[in-house]
Amino acid sequence: MPQCPDVHYASAGRGSCTLPQLGATKCTTCTPGRFSLRAAGGCDACAPGWYGGAAGASSCFTCLAGRWSGPAAFVCTLCEAGTAMLNATIAAAGGTSPFQCEQCPPGRHSSLAGSTSCGDCVPGRFAQRLGMSACVDCQPGSFQEFSGATLCGICPSSAAGPGATVCTL
Repeated sequence: MPQCPDVHYASAGRGSCTLPQLGATKCTTCTPGRFSLRAAGGCDACAPGWYGGAAGASSCFTCLAGRWSGPAAFVCTLCEAGTAMLNATIAAAGGTSPFQCEQCPPGRHSSLAGSTSCGDCVPGRFAQRLGMSACVDCQPGSFQEFSGATLCGICPSSAAGPGATVCTL
């Protein structure tokens, strides 16, 4: 009866024990995205936000900032532009939010894949929808003097160029 190393589990009976009375006959390597710390136990899935990149792993690794994974992942995926890893701190501290990319809220954007935060739109620009990868210039005849805007105000006399922060007379 083989005794499996820590990174393996025995695949007989219920596939979880190497004890002779269960008839374990061979050791099986855990697949990528799974790990085992027990010679007599099964393979466990890596949790969301963690990955197991190689077969036979004895632990999982946390995804780098700006990346996410689902359960039993063997790679982490970059957050797309317009999204960011906004809740990683909450999840890492034991909160209920999963490790996942979230769309930037209106008034904010992320222009690069792998962002860990969304930036405010600068004065003269706005982001009206969720998930914007870039802010938009205020149209001629409108303005926005504050950062983080979701829309632009209309000038009383159409005297403002694109991206204006104030109305001109």
